Amino acid sequence: MRKNILSLIVIALVTFVGCDRIDVAEDLNGAGQTLVKIYNAGADPQNGVVFSINPDPTDFDLIVTEVRRDIPNSGELSKTLTVKLEESATVLTDYNTNAGTNYVPLTDNLYTVVTPGVTKNGTEWTVVFDPGEFAKQIKLRLKRSLFSFSSQYALALMVKDAGGANIHADLKSGVSAILLKNQWDGRYRITFTNYHPTLNPGYTGTTTDVEMHTSGANKVKIYFPLFGGYYCPAVLSGNLTAFGAQEPEYTIAANNSVTVQNSYPGAVTFYTMASGFNSRYEPGTKTFYAKWGYNYTAGAFNPASTREWTQTIVYVGPR
Repeated sequence: MRKNILSLIVIALVTFVGCDRIDVAEDLNGAGQTLVKIYNAGADPQNGVVFSINPDPTDFDLIVTEVRRDIPNSGELSKTLTVKLEESATVLTDYNTNAGTNYVPLTDNLYTVVTPGVTKNGTEWTVVFDPGEFAKQIKLRLKRSLFSFSSQYALALMVKDAGGANIHADLKSGVSAILLKNQWDGRYRITFTNYHPTLNPGYTGTTTDVEMHTSGANKVKIYFPLFGGYYCPAVLSGNLTAFGAQEPEYTIAANNSVTVQNSYPGAVTFYTMASGFNSRYEPGTKTFYAKWGYNYTAGAFNPASTREWTQTIVYVGPR
């Protein structure tokens, strides 16, 4: 049953952002020299490429970027050209700064290169253009079973040596991000009430925006953008705030029932699902319904000690 759920996330979820394929070489009509560029080039977020792939453990082939040569004439296109690329920590750092992301390098153990004419040695990549070839797609075989759900990966490449051609001044580097996302990942609107014996005895609540981040094949963690971390929204002393040192993680079973547990590293507080409430995920409306808490007495709500949340979390869109 779990395999069937994962299969719902099809290859269509692989999104190539900011790049349009062309099927003919760009001939400069004899002007200038051959220019080599990375097609998803630049440090600005709109110039990067973001791929969202499902967390199925099987290997998966993905074209992550494309190297091109713009030629001045057909004679240059008839030549073999060898281009050297370099994995660049500086390019990745600049991208993270500009885009507000926290991507980490896609390490060698997570993939193999499967494109003919493309090889790598350490951090150096060699791309060989055969006569008549103006574009070389770089395809990787991703070992998804080795990916960590706590990391977001990216491959940052820059043109190091154009083999006698010129390097395009503005399109010499590019970042390709690869994110594992299950079918519950996305942006949500949460409407909730929460109980605290001293800070919210009236069991009041509010509505705010959250995100659900993939943390396992059938797990998501709630992320609170307003406070920039994995927190559960709460109303305490009349104010919307983040309930600290706790990271609720939602597990969706094959029958769409939902359990919530604290995934905070070193956690000492653990949750209990509220008795008599149908905590679940509704696929038709992409909505979570959950009621859970801690410090119950013999499994029952105790107004003197219990902390409890009742939540409706509705899907808004992808993140």
